[in-house]
Amino acid sequence: MKKSADAEYDFLDFWEANQKFFAMKQGTTENLMHFKERFLRQAEVLQDLYGVAWFRNFAVKTKAYAAIASTDTTAKDKFKDDIFEAVLATGFLCNCD
Repeated sequence: MKKSADAEYDFLDFWEANQKFFAMKQGTTENLMHFKERFLRQAEVLQDLYGVAWFRNFAVKTKAYAAIASTDTTAKDKFKDDIFEAVLATGFLCNCD
């Protein structure tokens, strides 16, 4: 699909940002630091699209969150605060050479 310069396509932009992020791989001649910079730039786009609340809600649905003692609210809050970085670290490790 071609985009017109005179309109905005929020749903298409959202779809393309997700596709680009999940398809990212380190190039065969790309050094790790360059890939990291490229990866983090695209991650910022996703965080802007989803919003912090989406990632915090995702955190609550994970097995790791469920394993934290229900009385340990400090650990639960820290887990929710750190979820975006955990998701990024996992994706980065999966997609680099």
